[in-house]
Amino acid sequence: MQSGNSDISEAKYELRRRTLAKRGHLDETTRQEFSNSIVKSLTLSPIFGQAATIHIYLSFGSEVNTEKLIAAAWTAGKRVATSIVLRDSPDLAHAIVLPDTRFVKGIFGVPTPINVQLLTAEQLGLTNFDIIIVPLTAFDKFCNRLGYGRGYYDRFLAKTAARRIGFGFALQEAADIPAEPTDVQLDFIFTEIDVIAR
Repeated sequence: MQSGNSDISEAKYELRRRTLAKRGHLDETTRQEFSNSIVKSLTLSPIFGQAATIHIYLSFGSEVNTEKLIAAAWTAGKRVATSIVLRDSPDLAHAIVLPDTRFVKGIFGVPTPINVQLLTAEQLGLTNFDIIIVPLTAFDKFCNRLGYGRGYYDRFLAKTAARRIGFGFALQEAADIPAEPTDVQLDFIFTEIDVIAR
């Protein structure tokens, strides 16, 4: 059993390495253009309109940029939440962010809101109409997601009824994601060219 888990871990590591390298080669203009297309596709969908709260990752590096989605959610009168990595906790903390919220560079270089109340997943009270926008390093056509390897989002997603949406570029699609029992499937994946539904 341990050998099988080791093989899956190695396969995930190699796939993560390859897709992050491909994503990193996107020039900034193209990345922003693709990101805008992804955000527009979501904001024009009924999924966005039905949500009262949108939980959005704060993008950094070569990820799909979420700044315009956050702005669109505020404009639409939605509650915007985000996740916070705590140094000594295996679980994400969460916070409501507002237009005047200030951010600093946190753990792993992720933008992190300051002077905010930290909430648990349960305290957020997300419903099945709300949305969680999830970062990913790779995905497949079955809405399996490969994250960054620490399991933060899998543990969070397992505790909520909200719709799980991955943001990724089409070049991050893989033929097959080696999934484990603790990996949580997404409901939708939005790319610049398509929307994949489970």
